Amino acid sequence: MSLITPDFGLFFWMVLAFGLVLVVLRKFAWKPILGGLESRERTIAEGLENAEKHRIELEQWTEQRLSLEAEARKERELFLSEARSQREQLIAEAREQAKDEVERITQQARENMRLEQEAIRRELRNEVRVLVVKTTERILRERLASNEEQERYLDRVIDEMMKVNAPQA
Repeated sequence: MSLITPDFGLFFWMVLAFGLVLVVLRKFAWKPILGGLESRERTIAEGLENAEKHRIELEQWTEQRLSLEAEARKERELFLSEARSQREQLIAEAREQAKDEVERITQQARENMRLEQEAIRRELRNEVRVLVVKTTERILRERLASNEEQERYLDRVIDEMMKVNAPQA
């Protein structure tokens, strides 16, 4: 018996064993293997479906993120623009207030200087009056040192007063 030329009995038993193994495999193993393969195929298909959904969601999220970033940039620029305009407005207001304050202080200083000048003039007038009186007193003492000079001076003053107060006819 050779394996190259099998005899009918060996061929029969081999076909029978193969058929029996085929039946047993078909009855007990074929369905679980095919079920496992189908389950695996479904799991892979679901995984691919989920991966595709996640890819689409990721693209949507990326688009949302980009639009949110652009919106945030616009808002930031708007806030910066508003802050700049508020800063400029505050600076202008501060300048205006400073200008008004300088004007008020200048006006007050001018008024103080005017009042001080008036006070100095009054004080100077008073000092001049005192000096004139003192000087006049010294001059009169020197000129009217004797009684005769004093009498002549008084007569002359009385004559002048009489002429001024005399009724004019």
